Amino acid sequence: MKTKVIIPAYNEGRHLERTLNSLPGDLVEPIVAINGSSDNTLEIAEKFGAEIHVTAEQGKMLAIQHALHALGERALDPLIILDADTRPLFPARWHNGIVKLLTQQERPAVLGGPIWYTGKPLGETVLRTAYRAARTALHKNDTDAKHAVQFGPNMALKIQNTNLLETIMDIPNFWPGEDRALTHAVLDQDGIYHTPINIGLITATPRSISSISLKDRLQLGAEASFNEVEQRYTLRGNPSSEPYRDPS
Repeated sequence: MKTKVIIPAYNEGRHLERTLNSLPGDLVEPIVAINGSSDNTLEIAEKFGAEIHVTAEQGKMLAIQHALHALGERALDPLIILDADTRPLFPARWHNGIVKLLTQQERPAVLGGPIWYTGKPLGETVLRTAYRAARTALHKNDTDAKHAVQFGPNMALKIQNTNLLETIMDIPNFWPGEDRALTHAVLDQDGIYHTPINIGLITATPRSISSISLKDRLQLGAEASFNEVEQRYTLRGNPSSEPYRDPS
C-alpha cells in the first residue's frame, strides 16, 4: 500500500512540479491540498495526476484538515505532510525510513525530519544545519515538544485513532505554528514525538523569507529573535489565521 503524502499548496506553481517529480512514485500517493491559490498550482497537480482537494480559503491547516477529511479512515494509517516547495534528497530511503520509524510505534506518533535550507549563503546554511543537528542530537529522545527542533516542512504522522483525528480536525487555522499545533495534538493523546538523526531523511527547502540571519539572532537574543520571526510570519499570513502559542 502506498503512503499518502499530503502537500498543502498556496500559489506554489514555481515549486510544485519539482516536488512532485522528486517523490518515489512507486512508494507514495501524493495528495495536493490547494488552498486559496490564484496561480497555476491546480493545473500542475492535474498534469501530474495527483489526488487533488481544493479549498477557497487560504490556510495551511485548513488544507491539511480538508485532505484528512477526504481520506476518512485512511488518515489513520502512517502519512506524510510535505510542503509544496520541499523535496527529499534521497527519495526511496526518505520514504522507507519514515514509514519504518512510524510503524514501529505502538501509539500515535509525529516525526520531524532533518531539513536542509537552501537559497542563502552556503556558509550560513552550513552553520544553521550544524546547529540544528546538534540540538536534535541533544533532544532526540525527548517527547516534550518544547524541545522539538525539526518542526517544519518534513513531518510524518501516525494518527492511529479517531479521537486524535477529531482533535486534529478541530485545530484552529494557526499560522505560523500549524506544525507545532499538530505535534501538541499528538502529545496530548499520549503520543510520542521523534526527531531522527538520519541523513536519508533529509529534505531540501528554501529558507523562509521570514527568517533572520544568525548575526541578527545573536544580537537580539533567543526571545527577541522568536518574536521578530513570528511578527514577520504573521504579516505574511491571512486575516483568518492566528499565531500558535506553545502550551506553558
